[in-house]
Amino acid sequence: PQIPWNEITLEALTYVLNANFKLLFYFTEEDTLHSPIFIQEPYDISYSIGSEDPEILLNCTAKGYPLPYYRWKQNGRDIDLTMSYHYRLVGGSLAINNPHTKRDTGTYQCLATNSFGTILSRKAKLQFACKLLRLVHWKGCEDSRRFVSQETGNLYIAKVELSDVGNYTCVVTNAKSEQSVRGPPTPLILRSDVLSTQLLSLFSSSPTSHTEH
Repeated sequence: PQIPWNEITLEALTYVLNANFKLLFYFTEEDTLHSPIFIQEPYDISYSIGSEDPEILLNCTAKGYPLPYYRWKQNGRDIDLTMSYHYRLVGGSLAINNPHTKRDTGTYQCLATNSFGTILSRKAKLQFACKLLRLVHWKGCEDSRRFVSQETGNLYIAKVELSDVGNYTCVVTNAKSEQSVRGPPTPLILRSDVLSTQLLSLFSSSPTSHTEH
């Protein structure tokens, strides 16, 4: 509903009062009354379980005059910001302390309100991702000339020989669950000009859903 008000201008200051002449706010000639406009809206976040950062920050900033105040929704429901131990506002941004998978997973929206109206931000998804402890190895690379980068997953072969020809399979193992997934066979076919190569690399492809125990 529209709030009736009265305006009184004195010495370049405009005072806005309600119907009972109670001061609502004041502004200068340089200020322009307008409804909120988003400067920054929240975006999708994937939070790693076990992260060293105990807090998630969903960004939201709006401008307007009078200055807007903020509310947040999770999955369409208003968030109780009085839960100060778990939620707090940083400006208009929502900080979630010690995020929990079941309680905090979902879609979030920011609302900015002043006396001229309310705006609703786009939806931002908060998801939780496992912190994967992985071990990568390639089947068929027991030779000391062959080594695997645990950072990239690539297989490197030094001083390539004809005996290196064949199929290689990348296997990624979760160090915690001891479950593995393997990619499709990657063939190595040598040309005559490759035999002089000092270092050859095979790039790991995305593993299939095949699981080994």
